[in-house]
Amino acid sequence: MQVYRCPVPTRKSGATDVVCWWAMSRLLAASAMFLRPLGPHHGGFPSAFDNPLFRLLNSSTFWALLGVVVGPCLCYRGLQLLRLKRMVMDTPRSTVRAAALGNVEIAGTACGPYVLTAPLSKKDCFYYRLIVWVRRDNRRERFVEERFAPLFLDDGTGRMLIDPRRARLNFESTTGGAGDSIGHALQRHGYMTDEPEEIREFSIEPGAKLFAFGALRENAGTRDEPAGPYLSAEEADFQRREVLPTLDPEVPSGAVLEGAESFDLHRPVVLMKGPGPFVLSNSSYREVVEGLAWKSSTLITAGALWFAVGVWQAVSRLA
Repeated sequence: MQVYRCPVPTRKSGATDVVCWWAMSRLLAASAMFLRPLGPHHGGFPSAFDNPLFRLLNSSTFWALLGVVVGPCLCYRGLQLLRLKRMVMDTPRSTVRAAALGNVEIAGTACGPYVLTAPLSKKDCFYYRLIVWVRRDNRRERFVEERFAPLFLDDGTGRMLIDPRRARLNFESTTGGAGDSIGHALQRHGYMTDEPEEIREFSIEPGAKLFAFGALRENAGTRDEPAGPYLSAEEADFQRREVLPTLDPEVPSGAVLEGAESFDLHRPVVLMKGPGPFVLSNSSYREVVEGLAWKSSTLITAGALWFAVGVWQAVSRLA
C-alpha cells in the first residue's frame, strides 16, 4: 500500500515574507541585550525609557535605513499579489465540455467510481489529507498523509478528472484525537500512537460542492497507467477495512459506488497543479482574490513612500 506526502494547505510565504520575518526575529533577539538600564539610577525602578532600545526606536536614522531595506520588499510583495489577482480574474470560468487547455476554473460536484474512508471523521470520501503534529524528544514534528481515489468533477455538461496532489484546500477541517485508524497512519510514518499533539483532516466527500482552479493538461498516463497515483478499488477496500475494522470481511466494504463502470479513468485531459495556483474549494477562488486589490495597492504605496523617505533621509545626512 502506498502513502503519499503533500504540502500543508497554508498560504505559501514569499521571499518578502521570509525577509520580513528574519528582520523581525533579529530585532527581537537584539532587544534582550538592549532592554537594560543605562547609567546610575535612583530608586528601586529605573526609567523604562532610559535604554538603548527605545533610543533606537526613537531615531529617525534607524527608520530611514529600515525603510531602504523593507520598502522594496513591501513593493515586491504588493506586485506579487497584484499579479496573482490579475491572473485569477483573467482566467475564464468554464464548463467541463467547453474547457480548453491552460488555466481554468470549473464548478460542480465531486464524484467518482469508489470511495475511501477518512481516518478521523470516518466519512466516505474520494480524497483526504491528514496532518499530524507529534511530540518527540521535546521537539514538535509534523507529517502529512494524502490518499485518494479517482476524483471527478461533474457540472452537468461532463466529468473532469482531477489530480489533487499539491492542491491548496479551502475547506473546513476536522480536528480530533488519535484512534485506531490514526494509529495505523502513525505507524506508517514511524511514530507511536501516544505521541500526537494535534490532528487535522481535510476531505472531499461524494456530492460535495467543488470549485477547482488549476491547469488543464493532457493526461500523460497510458491506457494501462492513468495519470495520478490513485488507490485501486482493491486498495480502497483494504483502506476502508483498516479504518472501519468492524466491517464484515465476508461482504464488500461498500467502497465501489453505483454506476462505477461509467467512469473513464483514462480521460484525455486532467486538471492538476501547474505554474499558477491550484485550489480546490467550496467557494470560487475569484472571491478570495477580489480583496487583494486594496492590499496590493497599500503595500506598493507604503513600500515606495517608505523607501523614498529613507533614501531622502540618508542622502540628507550624508550631504
